[in-house]
Amino acid sequence: MGWGSFSRSAVKALAAGTLHYTGLQGVLSRASRFAVGGRRVLILSYHRVVADFEAEARRVIPGLLVSRRTFERHLDELAHGGYDVVTLDEALEVIAGRRQGRRDVAVLTFDDGYHDVFEHAFPVLARRGATATVYLATGLVGTRQRFLHDRLYHLLLLSMGGEHRSGRNVLALESMGARAASAVDRLLSTRSTGELTDLVEQLEQSVGAVNEVAPTAGEILGWDQVRRMASAGIDFGAHTVRHMVLTHETEGTIERELADSKQAIERETGRPVRHFAYPNGYYDRRVVTALVRLGYHSAVTTEDRPNHVGGDPFRLRRKTLWENFSRGPFGYSSSLTSCHLDDVFTVLSLTRPVRGERFGGPRGPSHRAEVKTPGAEEERPGASA
Repeated sequence: MGWGSFSRSAVKALAAGTLHYTGLQGVLSRASRFAVGGRRVLILSYHRVVADFEAEARRVIPGLLVSRRTFERHLDELAHGGYDVVTLDEALEVIAGRRQGRRDVAVLTFDDGYHDVFEHAFPVLARRGATATVYLATGLVGTRQRFLHDRLYHLLLLSMGGEHRSGRNVLALESMGARAASAVDRLLSTRSTGELTDLVEQLEQSVGAVNEVAPTAGEILGWDQVRRMASAGIDFGAHTVRHMVLTHETEGTIERELADSKQAIERETGRPVRHFAYPNGYYDRRVVTALVRLGYHSAVTTEDRPNHVGGDPFRLRRKTLWENFSRGPFGYSSSLTSCHLDDVFTVLSLTRPVRGERFGGPRGPSHRAEVKTPGAEEERPGASA
């Protein structure tokens, strides 16, 4: 952790500790509950759950990672904070006002469909009797392909001389990783999938890394694993076929990506698919209209704002979690985590949510992303939803 990140982490952790131990956190938590008109519906977003965060963060986008130990601690914090972990369908009943929960409710979601969700998250959920919704980019399930955002990140690190360079110190590697992740976010926010594919191929040739970015076996879930998780109560939603940021695409492409991904999961699991996650959190009127027409019941964003009773089920807000979400200057911080989960920093206007709705259609001027920079909100070093 660089000095700037360390100092910001220290200030936020100190504030969280003060709020927690003086009882002010409880006051602000109740204010948050009052503001949403009833029980809170907290939807959490994860991507990858890994055994060793530090080791994995040296080769892949850190903002997509949480260690298994930290993930378990998050579940402990939810239980201690009075949250019931429920299905997304149950949470939608609360948001619609058709169900009055005895306690606040939380929904666990995982985007993309990485294999380590099966390897590390699924056993934890099964042991605790908890459920989750996993959003699949169906075109990659059961293949040896890698996501474009992972390939881009790896290539950008290579171009900076940062991947697998043992002679570099930790701070230099962290700085290169942060720059590469930020660049990936900017590219995803401004380029279509076709343009990104062309860019990846150009970068592969320019850095001579065609073999180095070859797909890693087992990185994506297989359909047998999906069916096993589904039979144990895990719900599966769609995340397009190719992890397309749909606001950059034509209406015909939007329709195909939404319909084909839904049909693929239904065909492989024999279960209805009702829910969708917007890749990178971006959406527009065309995407929402197509979702409704195709029979979806909800869609989640990456906007870190509270969900209100009576809220739009196709603009559900989620809080994106990764390892440093809970990290103070000296490691895991329970008070920092609980303040984040209770939206205390939102009440105090200390967070800066990223808006997911885009306007103007493909290539419209508003398609530039409001990219999180280091120090904003959870100091997420770039990630793709």
